[in-house]
Amino acid sequence: MSAVPVPLPEEAASPPAPSGPRLGALQQRDFRLLWLGMVASQTGSWMQQITQNWLLWELTHSALMLGLYGLCRSVPFIACSLYAGALADRVDRRRLLILTNCVNATFPLAVGALVALGRVEPWHIYLAACCSAVVDSFDLPARQALIPALVPRDQLMGALALTSSIRRATGLIGPSLGGVVVVVAGAAGAFFLNGAGFLAVVAAAVLMRARVGRPTAPAAPALTMVREGLSYVVHHRLLGTMMGVEALVTICNSYQAILPLFADTILDVGPAGLGLLASAPGLGAVLGSAGLVSRGDVRNKGRLMLVSGALLGVAMIGFAWARVFALSLVALVAVGFFDVVYGAVRNTIVQMAAPDRFRGRVMSLHTLTNRGLGPGGNFVTGGLAAAIGAPAALTVLAVASVVLVVWRGLALPALRDFEG
Repeated sequence: MSAVPVPLPEEAASPPAPSGPRLGALQQRDFRLLWLGMVASQTGSWMQQITQNWLLWELTHSALMLGLYGLCRSVPFIACSLYAGALADRVDRRRLLILTNCVNATFPLAVGALVALGRVEPWHIYLAACCSAVVDSFDLPARQALIPALVPRDQLMGALALTSSIRRATGLIGPSLGGVVVVVAGAAGAFFLNGAGFLAVVAAAVLMRARVGRPTAPAAPALTMVREGLSYVVHHRLLGTMMGVEALVTICNSYQAILPLFADTILDVGPAGLGLLASAPGLGAVLGSAGLVSRGDVRNKGRLMLVSGALLGVAMIGFAWARVFALSLVALVAVGFFDVVYGAVRNTIVQMAAPDRFRGRVMSLHTLTNRGLGPGGNFVTGGLAAAIGAPAALTVLAVASVVLVVWRGLALPALRDFEG
């Protein structure tokens, strides 16, 4: 790949930073609406995920079948991501966000009805996962590409830290709320509430005042736009190398699907312990996000990304071999902390390196390398755990992740020294 200078994004006029309390990007009304909607939606997703993972474990008692759910999420997402990114560069991203979340609400409602009727089977859950993954492949690039239009440039990393932390941070309360809902309303209640959570994002997008408008990409056939986006990333040395390595790192750092195995057979803490294990990374995410937001813009973004990525792998190894429940929780708090720092800084670098006319397509590739391949990584982790045991599987993958992160830092000075 030939070296290409990192261009500055061709932004529309960003909203001015208002005076007042130091709340970072949350001072911006439209971003605050989006963030609150995402918090409601992700809390519902956690409530469903914990209930659903335990339900799958009870139905199958197979680590491989737990990992299969991740494959059902990954393959459709990957298949649709490139076209979805091109679409995000052609249409109003806010309207696309409204449409995707309306459609996404229907899948948990349907599965919840089957659970309530006592007719749910594993294939129902897998089918809903495939359909939801297709919709997510359109939702995530539109959402990510929309954020730079909602905040000033100097608040972008804080905004991305806040959004990156949502998944982990809501894990602090989502699993526990899911347990309460199961007791009060049955397992179907978690699915129904997740469906309602998507509508919170719809409401947030409807209430936005920003004139987002259409992206600046010229109208062109979708396949042409996909080829242009791929060519831009491949020939952009920083983005191309970064995303290529990130795809492998994502696969290596996927562990969520086998948490029920640790809770049941290694730590012997049952469903209640599983909820705490799933919640622990959320505490780390809150701490990491709070640190980034309070710090403001970080100058040495490249070095911070590489250090946090390496420490994430080290924390994963600590969790793999902890045999005391309290130590397992501490290790997962560290996993959540370094995960949100690594993800937020990585996302900021990608956003700053991508011009607006390519942002939807660049972000579709970026989400493909982390959110798209993450569930598929759970399938790899589950299969490896079935072959050599869960602790050894996590160790092998975490070591590979650390090696990849360190190698990338040594091989690509433009990334290591990136300041934006």
